Amino acid sequence: MSRGDIIWADLGAEFGRRPVCVISRDAAIEVLNSLTCAPVTRTIRSIRSEVELGELEGVLDACVINCDTLLSIPKDSVDTVPLGRLGVIKRRELDQALRYSFDIQS
Repeated sequence: MSRGDIIWADLGAEFGRRPVCVISRDAAIEVLNSLTCAPVTRTIRSIRSEVELGELEGVLDACVINCDTLLSIPKDSVDTVPLGRLGVIKRRELDQALRYSFDIQS
């Protein structure tokens, strides 16, 4: 598992099993018990804090990574085999969306 992977996560009774994108840096994934993730949703608002996904990233329905809602998820609540992975361009878009959502000027 690595940053930019799209994985299934058990988010408890309220949200159930949903896809998320791993946001944690690779070095942290190895040593921490939880992952920082952003939910993948079919609710598309077309704002700069979203990253559009498609078949190239392993998802069949039109959906986005929502960088305004980050989650800390225990590693034992996620699948270790990704259903998809962000390519170089989408990883750049993810970085830009995270900067926007945290109002980081660069």
